Amino acid sequence: MTLTLTNNDRKFIAAMEAAVEERGADYVYPQVTGTIDDAMHKAGMCVYRDSSGNPACLIGLALAKAEIPGTDIPGYHERTRSASELFAEWDTEDGYGALSWFIAEASDKAQTEQDNGAAWGDALVAFYDDLKFNGVEL
Repeated sequence: MTLTLTNNDRKFIAAMEAAVEERGADYVYPQVTGTIDDAMHKAGMCVYRDSSGNPACLIGLALAKAEIPGTDIPGYHERTRSASELFAEWDTEDGYGALSWFIAEASDKAQTEQDNGAAWGDALVAFYDDLKFNGVEL
């Protein structure tokens, strides 16, 4: 079965690529200790924007770059796997979110890679690998 990308999905994929290009494929998300962001992580919150309001992680930056209506990311949120889950199709009252479930799932893989210390280029590879695994034709 081949899954079909929506326009929003395509915008998000392009934004993932742009985020990696902006920071570099070798960029490693800093694990900063002693900050309000670190304290929020330790309290079980995900940090999508840093304390200055800038997108913090790969997925947060991609969502900001994609400029998809209805996906303005909060600064902090109760623990989810990645910010894209907040806007996935299963996370809205009518069942049709801004992003397809398989984009959110692939984003989770990229987020996990990033959070485990991988470079953003490797996180992007994990994102694409998961899309391919789920039968998404790019």
